[in-house]
Amino acid sequence: MLEILEERGFINQIAGTRDELNNLMIRNRVGAYVGIDPTASSMHVGHLIPFMALFWMYLHGYPAVTLEARRQEWEIQLAEALHGYKVLAMLECHTQRDGKVLNNDDWLSKISIMDVLGTIGSGLRLGPLLGRDTVKTRMESSDGMSFSEFCYPVLQAWDWWHMFRQNRVQLQIGGADQYGNILSGMDAIKYAGKTSSPSKGKELSPDSMPMGFTVPLLTTPSGEKFGKSAGNAVWLDEDQTSVFDLYGFFVSQPDADVERLLKFFTFLPLTTIAETMKEHIQSPEKRLAQHKLAREFVELVHGAEDAETAEKQHRFLFAQSSLKKEDVFKSEPDAVLPSSMMIGSPFAIALKLAGLSKTNSQGARLIKSGGGYLLLSSSSENAEEGISFVPIVSLDTHLVSAHHLMSTAESEWPRIVMRSGKRKELKEAGRNRRIGASVKITRESTMERLVYEISSTSTPSGEGNTEHPRLARNHATKPCTGANGHLGFRVVVSALEAGYKVRAVVRRVEAGDQIKAAGSIQPHLSSLEIVVVEDLLAEGAFDELTDKYIEEVVEPARQMTMGLLKSAAKVKTVKRAVITSSVVVLDLDKKGSLKATDLAPVPKQEDIKSWTEAYRGSKRIARAESMAWVSETKPGFDVVNILPSVILGYNELTTSTKDMLSSGTNRLVASIVSGVPVTGTNPVGGTVHVDDCARLHVQALDSSIPGNCDFLAHATKVDWSDGSIAKITRENFPDDVASGLLPLNSKITGVDIDFDSTETEKAFGIPYLVRDFSVQWSRALASPLILIQFGVDQGPGTA
Repeated sequence: MLEILEERGFINQIAGTRDELNNLMIRNRVGAYVGIDPTASSMHVGHLIPFMALFWMYLHGYPAVTLEARRQEWEIQLAEALHGYKVLAMLECHTQRDGKVLNNDDWLSKISIMDVLGTIGSGLRLGPLLGRDTVKTRMESSDGMSFSEFCYPVLQAWDWWHMFRQNRVQLQIGGADQYGNILSGMDAIKYAGKTSSPSKGKELSPDSMPMGFTVPLLTTPSGEKFGKSAGNAVWLDEDQTSVFDLYGFFVSQPDADVERLLKFFTFLPLTTIAETMKEHIQSPEKRLAQHKLAREFVELVHGAEDAETAEKQHRFLFAQSSLKKEDVFKSEPDAVLPSSMMIGSPFAIALKLAGLSKTNSQGARLIKSGGGYLLLSSSSENAEEGISFVPIVSLDTHLVSAHHLMSTAESEWPRIVMRSGKRKELKEAGRNRRIGASVKITRESTMERLVYEISSTSTPSGEGNTEHPRLARNHATKPCTGANGHLGFRVVVSALEAGYKVRAVVRRVEAGDQIKAAGSIQPHLSSLEIVVVEDLLAEGAFDELTDKYIEEVVEPARQMTMGLLKSAAKVKTVKRAVITSSVVVLDLDKKGSLKATDLAPVPKQEDIKSWTEAYRGSKRIARAESMAWVSETKPGFDVVNILPSVILGYNELTTSTKDMLSSGTNRLVASIVSGVPVTGTNPVGGTVHVDDCARLHVQALDSSIPGNCDFLAHATKVDWSDGSIAKITRENFPDDVASGLLPLNSKITGVDIDFDSTETEKAFGIPYLVRDFSVQWSRALASPLILIQFGVDQGPGTA
């Protein structure tokens, strides 16, 4: 067994003599163990070397034990490792033969420090402990060495002593930095074996002696250490190092190292490795040995299917021979994008959309340096036609056009394939960066385009936590639909003030210009982008009363909500959707104060006979269908529904009397004070100020707010009779009422209902809701439009 390990290069230092270790392995099937490092967020390539030595012993009939540390945070990770990494899944099979996966918490939690010191403490001499190279190195460093670190070899020795007695583990295998700890463990076991029953007073026999060896350190071609502390670790967790990048890491290994790595990380016989190297030497430019190494390692860690896919991707993207168009369609696309986003876009933007660059400028630099490639063929239909990568800089255009797309008679959608990086730069390619991308181009719905545009500015990997807005506000871009609406605009302003970047979605270019010109936006212009989606919904669906309730009221609301959610499900970076609903989704016939859980029955479409029923039905149907869809499909995000009562507050974007009277709940204000009646409006219950409601929407992005929930946005109950409102108006604006500027001769009939927003305040912690209706009303009434537009442009009492 020792010769096999030596031939494959696993033996670095032996704790004891070679003859002693060889004789021990020949005479006994000694148990061996490897401990898992609990300080890293994942295992990296270097961690596998001692495991590979353990696996070789296991395959030859030696009992094998894997010991994981007691740290609580490692329990989930170990489970993921055992089930996710195919090579580590072998550990689970140990229990079917001579082997175990152990957790030292099983015994460390049941002993006292006196047990440890009394059993092995006297056998560990301070001189040898202080003389270990690892201790000297730490003591000489600027950080020094803590007492807990110094005591670690003692606990490690106790682990070994426990397994020595209970599991017949005589051999410890460790990394190059574990040699001193192995020696300490051997000393402790020899001492404990001599002083503990039943062999008290007797030396351990030669066949019972503990021994160990270390494996070589995995280094870079320049001799640097691989690992988390060195900052260049190649992780086994595909979320930290993708399968593609893991494959690429081994393909990039220099010829001088590849044979050694084949012996380390594969179970190929040495004769097969020798034949592979002989074939490789004849044509080193083909990197046959490197591809063999990469394929074997990825299959070992992630399985045969992932290994095959990674190999095909690398050979395809960096093929030097002619490819066939049919090869493009053999694998799933790396991305799916609508044609309107790709066709006509500069290649620099196309590279970013495909995930091959982080920014447009980075894509432009890549193209200029000759590192951006496009896969082209001379025929758009012939699948047998040869295709090859062409430098984008050599093309006669900088824009993507239809003839850059490839399709076959069998393909449903065309594709565009691009590559980032010259072939000779493959070995320098950064990990976790996609090198090539096959993008499927589709005809998109408006919702899909909107979501893709939003996702194209998502936080790049490693640039902040996209799941926690408070930690990522300078990176994450938040979309807001209906951005030029009364509430939508204030949500945009609140999000900008909170530090987010915002994409404001509007249906007209003029609306976007109006937003950018607003005074509240000026300090934040650099953080604002405008997206114009003209066909988001038919313009004016709610502007006038109609008897086409289902077609023009209910269905647009339902389709818009569901379209956004279904498109968002295609984008992994979307973590939460905040939807503005309404208190009308609640059971308004129920007695007492309504809570967000008091939902109304969902109406049948055939029962909707009026505008009020249509509005309420649209909100109820959209909410019910969206929440049912989330529950059933379990997308990668959750939903928060905000249920505002009547929203009051100054609308900075309202610039005409017509706008004030025809849009938003502020038309209630305009109607009452101007005398211009507004039909079809029955305000429900109370009010909430627009600024408070906007803050709720922004705060709901925070992952600390429960998802898939409804929250009331309600501040105070209101008596909508014109008498009480007239009284408040006279008290706050006596001169304007006396002069006739505010005639107060329009009546509004409201729905007398109260709401309980206690749960909202518990979740959001916002006691700052403006509860005084007179303050809310005065703020809304103080709009320059009300005091000036009606009085000067129109005159009181006129429309």
